[in-house]
Amino acid sequence: MALHHNRFVRTFVGFFLKAALTRPGQWLFSNYTARLDPIIYRWTGGRLNSTGLLLVPVLALTTTGRKSGKQRSVQLAYIGFDGNAYIVASNFGKERHPGWMHNIEANPNVSVQLGSNHYELTAEKLTEAEKAAMWPRLVAEVPNFDIYQERSGRSIQVFRLPIPEIEETVPR
Repeated sequence: MALHHNRFVRTFVGFFLKAALTRPGQWLFSNYTARLDPIIYRWTGGRLNSTGLLLVPVLALTTTGRKSGKQRSVQLAYIGFDGNAYIVASNFGKERHPGWMHNIEANPNVSVQLGSNHYELTAEKLTEAEKAAMWPRLVAEVPNFDIYQERSGRSIQVFRLPIPEIEETVPR
């Protein structure tokens, strides 16, 4: 699934990417859609989210809460490349890392729903060298990552989810 596969989608994606850079957009996406999207995604077998259309390739990630021990789900954009899904702990450029990142660091065993397929995986945090090599590909798909990195004032972490049959979202 390519990120920008037709003119309408490019325009729609552009709107959401720009909106996510504003404070109200950041609040909306991190509070409203972050809670609603995993539910809609699960109910529709990975076909829809709160915008209706899947504007970017997304997956539902379920981690175990490091403090609570409860299952926590979040919908994340991913970049498919080289038999892996790469997820970025950008948290919309906020100063704090997202909770799911801390959960993975405490317990890297995760569940992933990709479309109607479910996987039990071990997430792998990229080293700084691996992240530096992968970053241009990530930014090519989601330009906001560079802006989030700058705005957050922290080192945004990237994780690899090994899914061999994943479709590539990034041209080589």
